[in-house]
Amino acid sequence: MTTKAKKPRKTSSQKQSLLRTVFAGCGFREIISESITFTFKGDSSEFDYIFAYENLLVICEETSGASNISDHFRKKQSFATLFVQDLANALSEYSETNQEFKHYLEKHNYETDDLEIKFLYYSTEKNPSASNTSPYTLLTIDAAKYFEKTIKTIGKSAKYELLKFLKVQLAHLGDQRIKGRPDNISEDTFNAFALPAKQTNYPDGFLIISFYVDPEALIERAYVLRRNGWENPEVSYQRMLDNKKLKEMREHLSNDQKVYINNLIVTLPSSLGIYSCDSSGQKKQLAIKEINAVTPVEINLPRELSTIGIIDGQHRIYSYHEGTDELEPKIQKVRKRQNLLVTGLIFPNDYTEEKKVSFEAELFLKINNTQKPVAAALRQEIETLVNPLSGLAIAKDLVDKLSTKGALKDLLKVSIFDDNTRIATSSIVRYILKPLIDPTSKGANQLFKLWSQKVAMQELTHKNRANYIDFCYSIINSFLLTIKLKIVHKNMWEARSKNGKGILSPTTINGFLVCLRELISNDQIYHDTSTQDIKTPDYEQKLKDIDSFSFLSYTSSGWGELGKAIYSKYFE
Repeated sequence: MTTKAKKPRKTSSQKQSLLRTVFAGCGFREIISESITFTFKGDSSEFDYIFAYENLLVICEETSGASNISDHFRKKQSFATLFVQDLANALSEYSETNQEFKHYLEKHNYETDDLEIKFLYYSTEKNPSASNTSPYTLLTIDAAKYFEKTIKTIGKSAKYELLKFLKVQLAHLGDQRIKGRPDNISEDTFNAFALPAKQTNYPDGFLIISFYVDPEALIERAYVLRRNGWENPEVSYQRMLDNKKLKEMREHLSNDQKVYINNLIVTLPSSLGIYSCDSSGQKKQLAIKEINAVTPVEINLPRELSTIGIIDGQHRIYSYHEGTDELEPKIQKVRKRQNLLVTGLIFPNDYTEEKKVSFEAELFLKINNTQKPVAAALRQEIETLVNPLSGLAIAKDLVDKLSTKGALKDLLKVSIFDDNTRIATSSIVRYILKPLIDPTSKGANQLFKLWSQKVAMQELTHKNRANYIDFCYSIINSFLLTIKLKIVHKNMWEARSKNGKGILSPTTINGFLVCLRELISNDQIYHDTSTQDIKTPDYEQKLKDIDSFSFLSYTSSGWGELGKAIYSKYFE
């Protein structure tokens, strides 16, 4: 086997990369690898980046090309597969090729079998279409932006999110791996009090645990509503945490250094070990059903990622995050030393993951809405978790669909990653779309009535929910698409701005939906029982002069007036 090294280009350390920003922000060190060609078992390649955190090494490939990405990925995947199939020899030979890599291992006294190796593939354009991407984990541009924003919120403590994404267990890091015990999950023991359901008014099967715990132990185990925040960033750290408030609380911690005395509310893992001690000090593990009164206990909290769900107190917990600001030296001293009072809920054994998420989201909304009203956009996102069959949840998912295809594609602001030039959707969801599609709305739910007639079904269920959203999308998009095509000046079909000619705004879109509502109410859109089709007006003919309409005369909440004016002028 041969190895060949090329001198790294200087551009490697200078090149701007979101990937580098994410790993550096999470506290990883970069080992320069670009332009070092490594030949192993007759195949040659080079690694764009290697990022190291303790004994974890993440070997990364980044591409910005939109064409031939599948071919590029296959070549990289083939070499990475060779690498992992003979990992010990590959690492040994690579360390002779890359002296900085070798120095890192020697400095930390790592043997090759001490290392946890992960491969990551990141494309700034699109992902490869391969069904099997092993050994690579694919990082999408949206996921990368999620991690970047998380770092801006909670600093280097975002590394726990990144570790989850990479499927790295805490037991595989550092001493646990080096001592040869990577499969033994470590635990922390705390004195606590256990309260059964009858003492708390929670349903049977719940158990409440109160105990003190250091912030660091909470942060490494915590999640906020969603265990995998990158999959649904609208319900994650960026939405749940106020940067300004976090900064103020970190200043308080740094200056006053007194612990917060009010309790936090969290959910705890069902794998939590609960023990009682007799007078001789003998420990006995307790089942939840054995606890019938307030009982002093010991709990063994597993050191695992995403095992503690934060319901209330997220700012108090994350004010202790590992930051890079001037306050960090003082906060670092109290992150392990101070103890926070925690009230934790343990779910009954028969609770599914979906029921747990719904329970956590509903409790989060109840508690936090009484302190400071939860932002409308976040409430709508949480509603999709708590009650996916509600009008609000369906309207939110429908807006998401409208934003990804059809007449309003890439025009609506539905994600924290969307820039502020896009059209805000909270008022669209709440004031017009929800009444239009809500199955439980009295009188105004025209689209639901229309769908019910077409599918001969009076009840919305989890099974037919997607079909209903597709139906609503089809009716709405057909109407909007005709308007878009009839507007001669293409730059009019853009978000309204001070200097542009765009007509689109929450007012305009709500106005279009009001007009659609009028069309259904006046039987111009109806279900034809003879053909089982939905009949609509001849939009092409009716809306042929729509581009001369004075859309910009209507502002703010004038959408009702706008919608009726469009209906009156073009359809009556």
